[in-house]
Amino acid sequence: MGQPIQIRRGNKANLPALQNGELGLTQDTKDVYIGTPGGNVHVGGNGIQEKFNEVNEQLAQTSTKLESNSFLISKFNEKLNKKEAVIISCRGDSVTCGQNGDASADNRSPLPGHSAWRAGTSYPETLESVLKGIYGTGNVTVINRGYSGDTVTTSLARWTTPVSSDVTLIMLGINDRNQGITAFIEGYRKIIIQELGWNSGVILLTPTRTGIGADINLESYREWE
Repeated sequence: MGQPIQIRRGNKANLPALQNGELGLTQDTKDVYIGTPGGNVHVGGNGIQEKFNEVNEQLAQTSTKLESNSFLISKFNEKLNKKEAVIISCRGDSVTCGQNGDASADNRSPLPGHSAWRAGTSYPETLESVLKGIYGTGNVTVINRGYSGDTVTTSLARWTTPVSSDVTLIMLGINDRNQGITAFIEGYRKIIIQELGWNSGVILLTPTRTGIGADINLESYREWE
């Protein structure tokens, strides 16, 4: 029989710097942390659920002032089915932008203000092409609001004006995974409220997987969304 896994335990105020990969449990708040080269990272526990409940409550209160997301999504679907013109905004990081590393033959030059080369086709461009094939070439416009390296905080600060989109697809989290899940949820809440305030329905996409093997921090963010 293998040796039992030992988890460092104690009150949150006394939580030390954990070794890389070491788990820590705060017995007073029932939160779980994991040690990384950049410090302790909160990966689960009651604290996350409490924050998630708080965000849901804040969104519920906000809905009295803003059109509900379900209504905006339904209105978008109705316009699509009637083959009326729609605008879709894709908000995210390098995955949305289409970053692809180098200047190989199938890649494209960086966009203005960017330093990273782009893939031959980004997912927003593919989405636009597919939807135009179904609903008509003049009826669908997809706007790429992806920027390499963006977190929920920098995305909120970067995009401060609406683009009259009917719906916004948001995929963030890869660059947030070492900054704490609580700040991530709070930042996402602000972006959702911002988009709803612009009368754009919101659809959240989970962050893509990175590399080979499990990324414990990233998986926590994927599960929250």
